[in-house]
Amino acid sequence: MGMFDTVLIPEDFIKSCVNDDQFKIINNFYKKYFGDKKMISMQTKDLDCCLLTFEIRNNQLFKYDNKKRIFDSVTQDINVYDSFRDDDGNTHSFEFMIKMIRGKFQSIQLNQHTTVSKREIQFRKRSFNKHIKERDKHNKSIKYKFYNFIRKICLKIVKHCDKKCSFKKSISFDDKS
Repeated sequence: MGMFDTVLIPEDFIKSCVNDDQFKIINNFYKKYFGDKKMISMQTKDLDCCLLTFEIRNNQLFKYDNKKRIFDSVTQDINVYDSFRDDDGNTHSFEFMIKMIRGKFQSIQLNQHTTVSKREIQFRKRSFNKHIKERDKHNKSIKYKFYNFIRKICLKIVKHCDKKCSFKKSISFDDKS
């Protein structure tokens, strides 16, 4: 089982539910990295979660399985999402809800759009790096090494006690009469 699936969505569907500035962010990202594509790639955890690719084509949902395109007659709301970095270094996260009934596209709406500024991203990165340095310093201390050594010994003792305390006999349900 994978973590997510990919859903390819026609650019026009996305354009219909975002404002011009939001669409410019998504479109510029795709032009920069993928050329002049007419499909927008988003992730979802609402379908098979087997790292498959789904595509909305001609207002129908198709699944690609071993390079075969198969109609998927799913009836559900599909939450799709992705993040895009703009030319200024800000990160924009978009989340859309796609309504499908018996494999037919019904509607799409923008659920959420959040922006994290380049400055905030840099602050988070500095904070994370500071935390890692503090953790590494802590892990090199004599106090940490001593108590970690004691912890490992205690774990070995607990493992040994578990072996000695466990009941080894299993129950057999075979009828041998």
